[in-house]
Amino acid sequence: MSQTSITPGLPGAEERAERGPVLRKGIGPPQSGWFDPRGRAIGTWAFSVNRITGLGLVFYLYLHLGVLSMLLAGESMWNDFLKLATTVVFLLLDVLLLFGILFHGLNGVRVALVGTGIVPQRQRALFWAGTVIGTLLLVAGAIHILGRAEMATVAPTRPRPTKRRPVPGGKSVRAWWWTVITGAALLLLLVVHMIAHHFVVEEVGGLRTYQQVLEYIGNPVIFTIECFFLVTVTTHALLGLRSVLYDMGFGARGKRRIDVGLWVLGLATVAYGFFLVGTLASRA
Repeated sequence: MSQTSITPGLPGAEERAERGPVLRKGIGPPQSGWFDPRGRAIGTWAFSVNRITGLGLVFYLYLHLGVLSMLLAGESMWNDFLKLATTVVFLLLDVLLLFGILFHGLNGVRVALVGTGIVPQRQRALFWAGTVIGTLLLVAGAIHILGRAEMATVAPTRPRPTKRRPVPGGKSVRAWWWTVITGAALLLLLVVHMIAHHFVVEEVGGLRTYQQVLEYIGNPVIFTIECFFLVTVTTHALLGLRSVLYDMGFGARGKRRIDVGLWVLGLATVAYGFFLVGTLASRA
């Protein structure tokens, strides 16, 4: 296999020379500089926005669990939340959430296809294809979400060609593969989740009433899907957070503490999610 010549002394030269999948290897600023993509290629901008939307979705995961916890307090508190959640301002936040999900999901597909070596030479084409698809879906989703509010108001740098490389072992590569696998599963589950929760229901904002939520969770099939969704989204979210924290330059001891902390946080999240879903299902 021919070796690509790399100018000595450039940042990232040693990492690019290593064999393995395309894990952000390239000539340029260090990995911790992802938050300042000025003057760099479209791929870097996409990577930065991908991480920002990822961090936003991690925050939303715990916010969503907090919102669902209102169901434990009874129908009165949930109805009070519905009054807030069906306002135009809140529905605009739903549109922002939809943007984050679409960008992170579609760009994640691009990263997976390029990083695994399936289509390493089509990075730019995949980006623009995802942009077109994402824009169309965002516009359609925004019209659907905000249209209900309207009705409620009336009524009450181009990459070099790269050959596919054999994937070595190692903890980082395994974590990367788990991110790809959970991301693919999450993309499917998220589509089902968004349709079931926000597009099937006729109420403003696509939000179910208290009794409708209990009946929905009480279905054994839905209960199983929601539990699997919880595990998948928590795993993917915390693996993404781990990647961001690793790029901040911690040493080996710091990285071990990060792993332990994320394991504890993940197990606690899943345990509470199971408790929440199980309690709601028992009330159906």
